[in-house]
Amino acid sequence: MAKTALTEEAFLEPRLREIGDFKLRPFTVGSLPLCKKLGLTQFTGEAPDQPLDQIEQMRQVSGFLWAHCEPIDRILQVIRDPQKIEDELLRYQLSIPLNILPEVMVEIQRVSDMAAAAQVEIVEKPSSGQRKESPPGN
Repeated sequence: MAKTALTEEAFLEPRLREIGDFKLRPFTVGSLPLCKKLGLTQFTGEAPDQPLDQIEQMRQVSGFLWAHCEPIDRILQVIRDPQKIEDELLRYQLSIPLNILPEVMVEIQRVSDMAAAAQVEIVEKPSSGQRKESPPGN
C-alpha cells in the first residue's frame, strides 16, 4: 500500500478489527504511551537492552493484543502494578490460540505502517542569525 493511502487510512474513521474471538480497538493516541508502560519495545521504536528471545517476542505480541482488546477500565487498573501486568499478560497468553498468530502479526504490521505514515515531525522555523520577535497573529 502506498504511503498516501496509508496516511489516509490512518486518519479515517477507526474501525474494530476481529481476529478469531478477539475484537481489537483501533490504534489510538493512547496506544503508544500504553505500549511504553507495558515495555513493548517492538511497538515503541525503543531499542531493547538485548535481542528479544522468542518468549519475549510472544509476550510483546500478546501485550499488544491485550492492550487493544481488554476493557479500558481493566487496563487502567492493571498497569498501576508491574507484577499485575506480568500476571495479566501471562493469563492472556494462555487464551491466545496459535492459529491466529499469523493474522495478528499482519494486523500489527498494518498498524505499524499506518502509524509511521501518519507520524508528524515538528521542525523549528529556521532563524536568520538574529532572533527577532514575531508580530502577534491577527
